[in-house]
Amino acid sequence: MRIRLVVLAVLSICLTPFLVGQIIGAQKERADAVRNVEQGLRTSINRTRDFLMDVQADVENMASLIAANDSFQRVPPAECSENLNKIRSMDKRIEHISIMTPKAVVYCSSTSSAEGIAAQGPSKHFKSIRHSNTFWGDIHYSSISNTVVISSVSVIKKNDKVEYLVVISLTVSALRNDIFDLFQVPLGKAILVNGKGETLDSAALAQPDLSFDQTTIDASSSIEAGIIAPRTKDETASYIGVVKLPMNDARMLFSTPLKGVYSREDQKLGFAIVISLFEVIILAATVMTAIEFFFFRTLRKITKLASEITSGGQGQRISVKSPFPDFKVLASALNLMVERLDDASKLDSLTGLANRRALDVHFEHCDRLLADEQTALAVAMIDIDGFKRFNDRFGHAAGDNALQQVGRTLRRVARRGTEIAARYGGEEFTLVLTITDAAKLYAYLDSVRQSVEDLAIQHPDSPFGHITISIGYAVASPGMTMRQTVEMADAALYASKAAGRNRVTAGQASPPIAADI
Repeated sequence: MRIRLVVLAVLSICLTPFLVGQIIGAQKERADAVRNVEQGLRTSINRTRDFLMDVQADVENMASLIAANDSFQRVPPAECSENLNKIRSMDKRIEHISIMTPKAVVYCSSTSSAEGIAAQGPSKHFKSIRHSNTFWGDIHYSSISNTVVISSVSVIKKNDKVEYLVVISLTVSALRNDIFDLFQVPLGKAILVNGKGETLDSAALAQPDLSFDQTTIDASSSIEAGIIAPRTKDETASYIGVVKLPMNDARMLFSTPLKGVYSREDQKLGFAIVISLFEVIILAATVMTAIEFFFFRTLRKITKLASEITSGGQGQRISVKSPFPDFKVLASALNLMVERLDDASKLDSLTGLANRRALDVHFEHCDRLLADEQTALAVAMIDIDGFKRFNDRFGHAAGDNALQQVGRTLRRVARRGTEIAARYGGEEFTLVLTITDAAKLYAYLDSVRQSVEDLAIQHPDSPFGHITISIGYAVASPGMTMRQTVEMADAALYASKAAGRNRVTAGQASPPIAADI
């Protein structure tokens, strides 16, 4: 008993510096993590500022183009509205585009129901007339769309006489969502305030209960683009990012909570302490067990643990020469684990086909065969027609199911030794086949196309009414590389798409086959 206590005490003393080092390291990591959050927020704020300036320039350029083309106001309002709606549809951030008379009455609009409406608060329109350039108004509630917008007003003049006004309004919610995508750090809440400090719009994310106090809002009024540091260091602390809109005096405030950073680093510290204590206990038990049982029981435990983790983890194959059978069992278990992980890394988890990594390795093998002039191979590039529209209509779950069905169909195609069916990326697939006869290859690939069409997966947005595929193929002759062949097949695939999709097209280096599917 005394020996056990002595061993435990010695090990504890030896590991104390390690424990202290873990605590110091955890504190340093916490400080580094906070600095990383600050840097990430600062970068995101700068990107947001640049984005808003680009949006302002895009809108003003669009207004200039409309102003330069007097055909809009020379046609009936209905036709003018239709033309404006086409322009509006090019940018999802634009809520509406209107052409108004000098008295701020809508002549035509991308929102046709707005024709004849008199704008509220016309002073901004007259200010635009006086300045004869683009003027951005305050963020306001649109009487046309009943949404919060920010509008620009530009004047159309002829012979120094004001004829019409071009009004382009941006939807604040769409603009806000685009800005969220620019952030590299998690956001808790975002608000939009005017020059008076009044909140015009807000979005609750990870901190729905957070309220920006008046002190913070007042401090933001002097910041063009920057950060307000947290006043506390507890779990309620947050960095506040501020960006002034270049169009007017409004500002956007973003909170980045530090609670997650503090919690994560505290967990690391707690984990380090637990690990250190655990190591003391394990090491003491190991030494005492080795003394008492000549370390065989520990070896069996390690062997059991290694056998249990054969379904995960990474490592290298090892070879052990030992008179103890337990070492050989351990080596076998670890090698089996590596083999399983290696097999899993070569398959696409969704379709069960070879993944891009496995395809690249197979291409290297095929290149060696082609260089030695041992064989000729064919490469087919396959793309699911209109798959984005299918995903948009039915959702990603239905899209994944469609990819799985197509994958099962293609898995039955490549069966010979050097053949492979792989998912190239997204909805694109690759086949490497040993069939190189022009007529047979075309017929075989056309049967693949028909097999996918026979799945009868409904696709209302496709001209065929169901999911189809387009195929482009090329033959890799000895001396060529697989990459060259893929490029030829890819060009043929684009030719299939351009010709109407749901067809098979040969690459330029392959004998042409007439087809009209």
